[in-house]
Amino acid sequence: MSSILKKHLFSQFDNSVSDTKPVVPSFLYSVNGDRILYTYIRKNACTAFKHLFREIYQPWQEPVYEPLIGELNKAIAVRPDDIKTGKVGYDVSLFVYRDPIDRAISAFKNKLIQQSGADDFIRTVETFYDKPFGEISFASFVTDYLAALTTDNWQAVDGHMYPQQWHLLPINYTHVIEMGLLYEGMLELLPWELADKVFGTPVNITREKPTHMADVDSSTPVSEIVSIYNDTGFMPKKADILTDELEAELRKIYREDYEMLENMKGGS
Repeated sequence: MSSILKKHLFSQFDNSVSDTKPVVPSFLYSVNGDRILYTYIRKNACTAFKHLFREIYQPWQEPVYEPLIGELNKAIAVRPDDIKTGKVGYDVSLFVYRDPIDRAISAFKNKLIQQSGADDFIRTVETFYDKPFGEISFASFVTDYLAALTTDNWQAVDGHMYPQQWHLLPINYTHVIEMGLLYEGMLELLPWELADKVFGTPVNITREKPTHMADVDSSTPVSEIVSIYNDTGFMPKKADILTDELEAELRKIYREDYEMLENMKGGS
């Protein structure tokens, strides 16, 4: 592992004063004697880190096998109290971040249009609205469903949509990687062959049509977008569904994440 913090790849974030309990576990990977504490954040390349677990701890599994989160919990999860008391040590503390609005749009496309591993997600949406998910629009998804994250009803929202900051341990993170630089960053932290195998090809890519889709906007029902996707294999672009008003609303909903980004040190 490189002992030099690559400032063009990594940032640092001090979350040690936080008193918020993380909504997901963190995991301690051991690679060539180095201990990497990784905080799992949904929609932030977490599938790739499941594949990393497979390569390190389950090398007999087929390349297509994706470990369940329960397997990681049982094998390498760490308790926040053990980190706080120093019972568990680490050499690197790591999480992957992305732009909060891009993350929300990606989840909307991946879970409601592509419907990839989305049964639980769709169930929470339909329970929230008390109607089929195909009847809602992106505008409603933001102003009703995601807006609930700022209320006492936040637990009605699927965990994939929780703010990134809610996932973090109360520690000083030494290596914070923007998702678009994940491959380059992991090449610095892992042996080249392992990093290239796991992170060289992005997984769960949401494809976008390269031109404006004139018939789609923020009010278009999901069912109509699904029909277009099934016919063409492509998605609406960000500009097709994100209005200035919805962008402002998302910045309010994910205020904690934007504050986190502003307080990061280092990076590009």
